[in-house]
Amino acid sequence: MPIAFLCPVPAVRARAQASPEASLSDVLAAGTRDVHAASDALIRAKAPLAFSDPALWTQLLSQFFYVYRALEDALDQGASRDARVHALHAPFFSRLARSHAFLADIAFHGGGRPLAPPLPQTAAYVVAVSALATAKPLLLVAYAQTLYLALLAGGQALDKLLRGAMLLPPGRGSALFDFSAALPAEERERFRRALKAAVDALGEGLTSEERTSLLQEKRSIFWRNDAIIAAVLKDARGSLLFAWLRVLRAVFLSLRRYLLALLALLIAVIALLAQHRRVRV
Repeated sequence: MPIAFLCPVPAVRARAQASPEASLSDVLAAGTRDVHAASDALIRAKAPLAFSDPALWTQLLSQFFYVYRALEDALDQGASRDARVHALHAPFFSRLARSHAFLADIAFHGGGRPLAPPLPQTAAYVVAVSALATAKPLLLVAYAQTLYLALLAGGQALDKLLRGAMLLPPGRGSALFDFSAALPAEERERFRRALKAAVDALGEGLTSEERTSLLQEKRSIFWRNDAIIAAVLKDARGSLLFAWLRVLRAVFLSLRRYLLALLALLIAVIALLAQHRRVRV
């Protein structure tokens, strides 16, 4: 993946060691800002195509299902081998398990067709994650923090776009973004703060080499995710303009009640100004 060569390992090591007093979550966020931004740009450019085509969306879901299932299996194994992983998995990551939600959405959008086989990029991703369960379970923390929080933090906005673009019926087709059963909405901000504090507590007991390894692994996650997205959508057919129009329609529908309220307020203000002018006359 070309982007990897823009971020050589020595630069990553220098950043990780430059601020040993920084919290682990801050080190991971700062050290992945560039690859995170590049990945977000790819998703913004390609998401409309996936959201406008159920077959493409099903293919993406299928590929990432394999990744999340591998992560969840690896976390179960890794937590039994490394107490530091267990300390994060038991109260936090286990509550965010998503493989069952992937399967529900795949069944809905795929019409009962067999699960698509893993692409080479997906298979390599699964092998890498699975190997960590026994070789370096600590590094699974980078995967869990990245993959779960991506859905938890950005899931609500994506859910609205997906539902609007595909005209989904209520409560169907977007189980992936629905954490309400395990994590009610009113608990989420407190949950995120507690998870961040737990990650930072983990970081206090790590060596500089372990912190650097976590940062390098977290950077690789964005490259691996992008490789799957690019592979699935490389032959996507259809008009990107049409896809964006469908997504913009979803945005408009989600904001419609606010726009109507704003319009009503504007009419009221105009009416009051007109009445005030008449009174003065």
